[in-house]
Amino acid sequence: MIVHVYTIARNEATLMPYFLRHYASFASRIVVYDDGSTDGTREMVAACPVAELRDYPHGNGLDDGLFVALLSSAYPESRGVADWVICVDADEFVYHPDVLGVLAQAKLDGHAVLWTRGYSMLADHLPTTDGQIYDEVFEGVGAHRYDKPCILQPATRIRWHRGRHGKTITERAGRTDVGVKLLHYRHLSLPYCLARDAHNAARWSCIDERNEVVARWTTASREYYHKQWPKRTDVVHG
Repeated sequence: MIVHVYTIARNEATLMPYFLRHYASFASRIVVYDDGSTDGTREMVAACPVAELRDYPHGNGLDDGLFVALLSSAYPESRGVADWVICVDADEFVYHPDVLGVLAQAKLDGHAVLWTRGYSMLADHLPTTDGQIYDEVFEGVGAHRYDKPCILQPATRIRWHRGRHGKTITERAGRTDVGVKLLHYRHLSLPYCLARDAHNAARWSCIDERNEVVARWTTASREYYHKQWPKRTDVVHG
C-alpha cells in the first residue's frame, strides 16, 4: 500500500517529532503545510526524509473553512500514485496495529472512504521518549465527536464540513468502519491544553470574539479534564 498524509501545522514542536515518526512508519509521503511556525516545527519537517514542507497559503488567522478548502484541493494530487490518502490535524494519529494490512483489505473490499473511531487521549505530562507517542500516552476516552472520514482513496471526491467531521458523498452507503482508531493528542496535561487554547484563540479571525473564545475554551478544557480524567482507559492496547 502506498499512503500519502496531508496536514496543516503551526508551532507544533511538541507533537511534530511524534507525528512524523508515526506516519513515516507506514506512509511514503507526508505533506505538511506550515502556517508560519517559529518554534522549530519547520526544521523538523524539513529534516524528515519522507516529508515535504509547504507554506500555508492563507494569512487570515484561524479559519477552519480555509483549512478544509486547502486539504480538499491538495489530496487529489495523489491520484494515480497513492492507494490511500490520510488528511488529519497535527495532533491526530491514525492507529491500528496492522494499518497497511487493514488498508489493503479495505481496498480489495471496494471501500473508498474509511471512518476512524475517535479517542481523546489524556495525560498529565508531555511525552518525553524518542519512541511512538502511544507507547507512552496510551490512555484516553472514546469521543464520537472526533470520529472522522479521514482516510480515502485519492480518486474519491469528499465534502467535509468544518473540522472534517461532516458528511461525505459516500455516507449514504453507511459509515465504513474497519477498526482504525483516531488518537487525538490535544489533552497532554491541563497547562499544555490551556496554553494551546490561548494561542489558538489569539489567532481567531474575528478580533471582537477573541476574549469570548478564550474564556469559553478555558472553561471547556478545565471541565473536560475534571469529568473525563477518571474515565480514561487503555485505548491503544484495549
